[in-house]
Amino acid sequence: MRYFLLRLYVLLLIEKNITSNKCPSDMTSTPYCICRDIRSIGYVDINCTRPLLNTNSNNMGYFKVNFFTDKVELTCFHSPNWSKFHYNFGNHMVEQRVLSLENCTLEKNTNLSEFAKHINAINVQKLEFTNTIQLDTIGFNKELFKEFHKVETLFIMNDNLKIIINNDLLDFFSNISTFFLINCKLISNRDNFFKLPSTLRYLRLNYNDIHYLEPRIFKNLNILKYLDLSYNKINDFEHDIFDAMINLETLSLNNNNFTWLPEYAFKKLTNLKYLDLTSTGLISLLETIFRNNKKLTSLNLQNNQLKTLPSEIFHELINLETLNIGNNQMEQIPQDIFSKLVNLTSLNLSGNKFKSFSDRTFQNLIKLQNLNLRQNQLDNLADSRFESRVMGYFINTLKIFDTLWTKDYPFVSIFFNCLNLMHLDLSYNNIKKIYDDWFLLSKLKLQSLNLDHNKISELDFNQGLVQINNFSIDLSHNQLAAIVPFNLSNIKITTPVPITVIINDNPINCECQISGLLEYQNSKRMKFLNIIMDNLKCQRPKNLEGHLLSFLKVDHLFCEPSLLLHNNDNSLCNKKCDVKIDIEKQQPMEINGTNENEIYKFNCTNKYLRMLPKDICIVPGTSVELDLTNNEFDKIPIFDNKYYCDAVRKLILSNNSIYNLQDISSYKNLEILEINYNQKTAWEITENEINEISNMKHLQQISLHRSLFVCNNNINNLKNYRMFKLISNVRQLSCVQPDTNELIYPFEKLTLSQ
Repeated sequence: MRYFLLRLYVLLLIEKNITSNKCPSDMTSTPYCICRDIRSIGYVDINCTRPLLNTNSNNMGYFKVNFFTDKVELTCFHSPNWSKFHYNFGNHMVEQRVLSLENCTLEKNTNLSEFAKHINAINVQKLEFTNTIQLDTIGFNKELFKEFHKVETLFIMNDNLKIIINNDLLDFFSNISTFFLINCKLISNRDNFFKLPSTLRYLRLNYNDIHYLEPRIFKNLNILKYLDLSYNKINDFEHDIFDAMINLETLSLNNNNFTWLPEYAFKKLTNLKYLDLTSTGLISLLETIFRNNKKLTSLNLQNNQLKTLPSEIFHELINLETLNIGNNQMEQIPQDIFSKLVNLTSLNLSGNKFKSFSDRTFQNLIKLQNLNLRQNQLDNLADSRFESRVMGYFINTLKIFDTLWTKDYPFVSIFFNCLNLMHLDLSYNNIKKIYDDWFLLSKLKLQSLNLDHNKISELDFNQGLVQINNFSIDLSHNQLAAIVPFNLSNIKITTPVPITVIINDNPINCECQISGLLEYQNSKRMKFLNIIMDNLKCQRPKNLEGHLLSFLKVDHLFCEPSLLLHNNDNSLCNKKCDVKIDIEKQQPMEINGTNENEIYKFNCTNKYLRMLPKDICIVPGTSVELDLTNNEFDKIPIFDNKYYCDAVRKLILSNNSIYNLQDISSYKNLEILEINYNQKTAWEITENEINEISNMKHLQQISLHRSLFVCNNNINNLKNYRMFKLISNVRQLSCVQPDTNELIYPFEKLTLSQ
């Protein structure tokens, strides 16, 4: 018995922080209390404890009260006896606005108002009960709050402690505007659910066990703005359940169990702005369900079982800014379903089964900034309208396609008109190509492009990068075998902002074409380009298969001859040019100290080329004959990769529009140069060009048959240079007098003597 009585003693610890008062001069009314001034920080602390007769206090019940500027927190430990709390600090406390109780058990006759008076908290505006219950057969009842006339907010939250709420719980709260009853295992009762006062503006009943909504439960709530019924077990409700809440702005019904919605469920909610229907089990929606919700700005339909949607379901939502339809079962949607959403800025269609979309699906989303298509089955995102020249006018009118565009048939995606796009997530799909407009959109606002876990085999930077914001592209876990141009320093980066390219975990081709990438890996000297390439493993050639790129050096690289000859599905090479190998019977040429007698002949004739094909693959150290006859070159074309230039022994540029030989010395091992039948423009040869050719020590022959020059002093003096001796058909050269346009054939002023 004595041990039992000792357990009833209470340890009372009160910590009072007062900024306006000093310690009371007389502490006799509060025995066992200590008060001290902490003037350096402007507080006064009062600590009081009742004496303990038993040194073992582990199971002793006690209170801890913390005072703040306008809030008092009472925490209960080991279910203390409320009758033992009789200290009165009301004369020393500033008036409190918030009273909070945590982990307390209120007995049937607990006088909460008397306790509040002792700490000057009877006029609080907010009451908070966390993990606090009342031991009574009827649970919380209105008598507990009898004298709290000024309360505006009542907050009750329990960690799955089942409580019963009396239907008159809120009767004494004439001014209450906010009522939160959270995680209390509240079960709705069709006959005796508590009454909700008409003064409520904010109501949360989430994380309970509500199965059913009594038809008239919300009938008085015509000024309610916020209603949260999420995380319950609601499986049905009447079509007019929300009709009275004409001022409602936010409605959360997520994580319940209904599979359909009554046709007119939201008909009267004309002021609704935020609607959350996540994880409710919806399998279909009627076309008219949102017809009257024109002020809606956010709609969440994520994590349901929707397979498709009616074509006009969103047509009245002209103010919608955020739409989430992720993680459903949709395979297709009507092509005009988003056509009226001109203010939409964020769209989530991730986690569905889409394989493609119509050309018009996204064309009216002119304000779209964030588009998430992650985890679908997308493999074709091309806008088919760009496959014909009839769409050429788009190229001329859209700003993103101005001076940068170099293709007659652009490889354009269905997002080309989303000119405000900032973040595009296409990860975990089956995409095989990077569309041209994705890089050009970075000229506007695009900041991140996520292509992680797709089937992309090539990264093409030839269109250049023109950013106004930091830009990143993630190509991790693809089938990336190469980056072009192979010489990374030739990537046109015209705006000095950081650009990040992530190519982690790809099966790179460790052949000569990636020498530029390997050099970048070892030097990291590109100022604005940051390539992150962790765990890149070689898939080719066989002797390097499985090796990490990070352990290789440039001299480890090698190109198999088969790479130049066969265009199988895995090859990125020579799709525009025919290649064959000839075995020359002549004395083999000396190339970098190695005897070679294999001539790789690239036939790139009649291709309408204006620049060298980006997919040409040349083995460094071999001998190459490059035939570019009958194309549209107006100057000497140069490879990005200097090793390719070094391999060319014979260069054929006949039947083009060449008007100068500038940069011809880039082919330092060139032996034969043919530029026949270039008569579209008279060629005004310069002294620098003559010197450049004359100084090419390996050059043996130049053919300029039927080429037209301008008669000038340089032509007159040509015989004094080595170039003159290299021209094989000098008697067939002609020139035009610049003043008279007289054609001189052959050169009469030249002394053609050897």
